[in-house]
Formats: sequence, C-alpha cells, structure tokens
Amino acid sequence: MTESGTYKFGPSDGHLYLRVYKDGMAKAMGHDLVLEVTDWSAEAVVADDPTSSTLTAVAKTASIEIKEGTGGAKALSDKDRSDIKKNMEDKVFKAHKSGEITFRSSAVQASGENGHSVTGDLTIAGTTKPVTVDVTVAGSKATATVTIQQTAFGLKLFSAMMGALKVKDTVEIEAEVSLP
Repeated sequence: MTESGTYKFGPSDGHLYLRVYKDGMAKAMGHDLVLEVTDWSAEAVVADDPTSSTLTAVAKTASIEIKEGTGGAKALSDKDRSDIKKNMEDKVFKAHKSGEITFRSSAVQASGENGHSVTGDLTIAGTTKPVTVDVTVAGSKATATVTIQQTAFGLKLFSAMMGALKVKDTVEIEAEVSLP
C-alpha cells in the first residue's frame, strides 16, 4: 500500500499512452497507433482512508507524438507522421480551442487487492464526461487505464477513402508511473 501523502508525477516518472485502432473495409491499409503524450502532469493525494484520496491529471494535446504505428500497407513515413499530427491538432483535439485533456476525480473505491476504481470527470476538447479509471499498484509501479468513446467527447473520427478507412471510436488510455 502506498503511504498517505501528496505525489506529483510527469513524463520523467512514467508514460501516458493513447492507443488508437483502425477500422473499415480498407483497414489493412491503415495503422494501429500508439501515441505518447510527452507533456503531462498528475497529482495523487493519498489519504489514510483510500476512499478520501484524489487524483487530478492534465495532458497537453500539442505534445502528442506517434510512438508506434503497426500494420498498414507500408511503414509510417515522416509525411504520414506529420499528416497524422496535423489532423489531431486541427480536427480531432481542436487544439486552437482547447489544448488540454483534464481528469479530476470525484470518488475512489477499492477494487481487488491492489486496485482502485477512480471515478471522475474527463474533459476533452471542451466536453466533460464521467469516466471510471482502473488503477493498479504493483510493487513500485502504478498503472491507470480507461477506454473512452471519442464521439462522446465530440471528437471527429479520422476517415479516408469515403469511409473505407477510419479509426475506431474507442481509444485506450494508459498511464504508468514509478512510485517514490
């Protein structure tokens, strides 16, 4: 169990990944992507009573980089990477309006021996929705995961070739940090 106290995390303490998958009749042409947020921060206030703990996090959308692209008819080129980044900034995250993704917890419940369910508000591109993040502590690592629907946050899904190639609506978000 983690000792009570306030813990601050950022890119030097771990990683924050977004996993985006391809879909559509021409999905063999596209790539499943692992995106890394390189500018983020989180604060966990761990109370003696875990249900009184809180978690907040902020991720800068302009810092999202392509870590990996798998599948596809060919490997991702530098131009592909540039096009994907521009599409994310201009169309998906609307960075000109809202350059942050935020999470603020409202409740924490124990979930199994080393886990917690953290319920709170996730805000993306100006739209806030309730989500439940699964947090697991194993040794000196804490992992938080949640799957979201992009369209629930008003995000425009990438689509090409008249919809034959597109991204799935679901995105998996994973953060893993080293605990002090």
